[in-house]
Amino acid sequence: MESNGPSSMSRGGSGVTNASPGAVASSRHAGTTPRGHLRRIRLDRAHAELKTADPSSTVSAVAMKWGFAHQGRFAAAYCNAYDVPPFAALQDADC
Repeated sequence: MESNGPSSMSRGGSGVTNASPGAVASSRHAGTTPRGHLRRIRLDRAHAELKTADPSSTVSAVAMKWGFAHQGRFAAAYCNAYDVPPFAALQDADC
C-alpha cells in the first residue's frame, strides 16, 4: 500500500482503520496485524518526513499529519523502531 500522503489512506478516529486486501495479506506474512502493518507504514513515512523536514518543523506536527495523536505513544513507537527519539531525525539526517 503505497501513497503520496496520509489523505490517500482511509482514517478513523485513531488512525488508519481500513486496509486493502493486499495490505492485509502483507501484514499476515509480516507477522503483524493489519492495523500494526498500517501503523508501521505511517511511522516509516513520518520518519522520512522528519529526516527531510524544514528546520522550523516540529515533531508534533509531523506526528499529527501521519495520524499519531498521542505524542508519547508516537515517541515510544519511534524509539522502538529507530533506536533514537524522533527529534533526533530533525537534527541529524543520518538518523
